[in-house]
Amino acid sequence: MALAYERAFDRANQQEHEAVTRRGAQRLVETIKNYWADRGFEIDIYAVEKPFVQEVRAQRWDIISDLVDGLPKKTCPAIK
Repeated sequence: MALAYERAFDRANQQEHEAVTRRGAQRLVETIKNYWADRGFEIDIYAVEKPFVQEVRAQRWDIISDLVDGLPKKTCPAIK
C-alpha cells in the first residue's frame, strides 16, 4: 500500500514540476484545447515563455487564451 502511495506522490510531484517547463505548458495547452473541442468549441490558446524571475528563482510560462471566466466566448455550433 505504501508503495502505491509513493508512486502516486511521485507522479503528482513530477507533474507539478513539469508545469514550469515548455513541455508541461504545451501539454496543458493541448489538454485545455482538447477538452473544449470535445464539447464542440474551438478556442484560441497558446503558451508564452516569460523571463527568469530572480525573486522566485524560476522561469514561468503563461497560458493565454480567449476563454472568458474559463468559458469559451463563442457559442457552440450544435446549439445554434
